[in-house]
Amino acid sequence: MAKKTIKKSVKKAPTKKVGVKRSTSKKTVKKTVRKSAVKRPVKKTSTKTKSQKVARVSKSSRSAKKTSKSLPILGLIINIIILPGLGTLIGGGKEKRRNGFIQLILTLISAALIATFIGSVIGIPLGIAMWIWSIVDMARVVAK
Repeated sequence: MAKKTIKKSVKKAPTKKVGVKRSTSKKTVKKTVRKSAVKRPVKKTSTKTKSQKVARVSKSSRSAKKTSKSLPILGLIINIIILPGLGTLIGGGKEKRRNGFIQLILTLISAALIATFIGSVIGIPLGIAMWIWSIVDMARVVAK
């Protein structure tokens, strides 16, 4: 009888060990698959956040365009009513700043020449020319 029990225990022991090894190997395979599946969506969500950032930037650039159109219109009104050259400095931006400075200086020179009755022969045409130049300059900026 003792021999029979030994045989039974010997037979049962190897089958249990083999079964345990197989189940653990399957579990590790399943775990690695799950880990790789988790990593992939993380990469996709990171690209979505970049596109959301781009969308936010484009919204802010739209509002910047609205303000950039209002300044040239304001500059045109200032050139017509108040002082030629000052509106170009305000609403012309960096590319028209030099022109606005020249217009403003020449307008002030024409005002000084108009104040002296002898220089009014040069001052009046110079003032009219600066007024037209500043209006045309700002009309081009508004059209862009």
